[in-house]
Amino acid sequence: MPCGRREVDLCTMILEDHFGTTAARVGSMCLREKLNLGGVIVAMQRVKEGEEKIPPKKVRRALAVLEQHNLLRLGVDSAYRTTYETNPEAVQMMMTFPRACLTAKKLYGSAAEAICEELASKGRLSCSEAIRRARQRLQLPVGELKQKFSWLAESQFLIRCPPVESKLRGTPVFAAVWEKFAMPDEIASMPDTTEEEAAKQATVNMEEDIKPDINLLKASRKRKVPSGEERKLDEESKTKPDPDASILWQINIPRFKRYIRDEIVLEQVCGRMRSNDEASEKSAQNVELAMRALLKVAELRSPNPDANQTPPITLMDVVRSAKDAEMAITKQELDWAFTLIVDDSRGIVRKAGDSGGGLFVLDFDKALSLAVDTHVDSLVREQIDSKAVRIRRLIRMKGYLEEDTIDKTVMMSAKQTRDLLYSMLEENYVCVKPIGRTNDFAPARTIGLYYVDQSQTVRTLIESTCMMLRNIIIRRLQLEKDNKYLIDRQMKMENIMNAIDTSENIDEDEKRQQKAEVEELYMSADVRRDLEVFQKNLSLLHTSEIEVEKVLFTFRAYLRSVTTRRFQ
Repeated sequence: MPCGRREVDLCTMILEDHFGTTAARVGSMCLREKLNLGGVIVAMQRVKEGEEKIPPKKVRRALAVLEQHNLLRLGVDSAYRTTYETNPEAVQMMMTFPRACLTAKKLYGSAAEAICEELASKGRLSCSEAIRRARQRLQLPVGELKQKFSWLAESQFLIRCPPVESKLRGTPVFAAVWEKFAMPDEIASMPDTTEEEAAKQATVNMEEDIKPDINLLKASRKRKVPSGEERKLDEESKTKPDPDASILWQINIPRFKRYIRDEIVLEQVCGRMRSNDEASEKSAQNVELAMRALLKVAELRSPNPDANQTPPITLMDVVRSAKDAEMAITKQELDWAFTLIVDDSRGIVRKAGDSGGGLFVLDFDKALSLAVDTHVDSLVREQIDSKAVRIRRLIRMKGYLEEDTIDKTVMMSAKQTRDLLYSMLEENYVCVKPIGRTNDFAPARTIGLYYVDQSQTVRTLIESTCMMLRNIIIRRLQLEKDNKYLIDRQMKMENIMNAIDTSENIDEDEKRQQKAEVEELYMSADVRRDLEVFQKNLSLLHTSEIEVEKVLFTFRAYLRSVTTRRFQ
């Protein structure tokens, strides 16, 4: 999919947010054109006014960082030199890493979240290194962390990096077929955590689960000072390589994309059935359980996980899936739930037969189309008018319509209809096709037929959404820069309080007194008020960033499904 100017600007801002200005400039240059190392170095010497030249050493380091995080496509030019090209989709998918970590936490707990966070922050890690880093943060038993890593690999949320088969003039050639999800036979030995330490850390994790961090990639956790045995093993591990050091893992972004797509399907089906009534709430719960069981069967049975729709799935398969997942729902409740889903899902789930208790087909394209319709209608209502939504829905339902026909159908004045149509035409929500009554196409004998091109509308909205997301990131970075003194002040206060808590030469009363003095010294009333305002604004920007990214993901998924359907 081609990358527009707005998307290039967004990718540059994402790279600057994660890796700094140098990596952002190098990545932006490789995003605009495919270059070899010499070309990148020369390009970094041609700078605009106000920019500094980047020395070759820093250029190489920036390319190494981008390649470590799987953001570059490697190739070979006609002179057999390695070329570098930034992958815009991979750069933009970095914004979904917080949601990926949150998904791992919902499914497998805090240990799986920590493993995903380490892989997201480092790009690629071996199994031993990922477990070692997560263990230093959480102080959990190694066996539990290894089990969570194994579960993430079995569910394909983590994937092995392809091994290098050979090198062509210094350019690596990766294997086309490899064991993508097999756990290594052996990992590095590490000291296990005691039961008492694990219980203490479990209590801390439960408290953290109540108030999850918004920016999961930048979440800082307290690290415990290692014991003598741990220090000894750590020193040995530094000198002795891990048994699985050559087997690197990364987050499997396509798998998380499918999970987010399934969440969109659930929202489109179950969101309409939620109610405050107790009986309706029970029905909505049964519908959600039935949809989750159906999605699980579709994941296991579908030959192509990225297909636009699933093959027919029997009710008995869904019943077995619900039983294996220990869902609290009976066969009769599932049967009744699917009757409700087929009647009220607007074509997302349709019945294809009666064998096996009923055959059901899940249409992902329909769910994405309905989600996009919801977003577009909301934008039209906000930017223009609610009456414009009526007109657009009519055109989308009927197809090509003349202006006079639209006037009569929506029962509005010709002037009002014309104004709304022109407003939507200006924003690319509707299109017009000129039709000549005669062969000469004279203006007096030409009519315009209005129609809706949803793909063209979505492409326009992707550009504006990228610009909006870039502006939010710029605003957040500027807010953090302007209030850096508040962040430093809070961190200093927390470090001093932690030192007071860990001190063994002070009794509890004196600790409370010293902590109160430190808090009074660092956090006056004015500073505390400014800090609260800053945290509130920062939280609002983080929330806006997440919500806009969700909308952008929906638009892209819809365009991808339309393109796939067109070439099938």
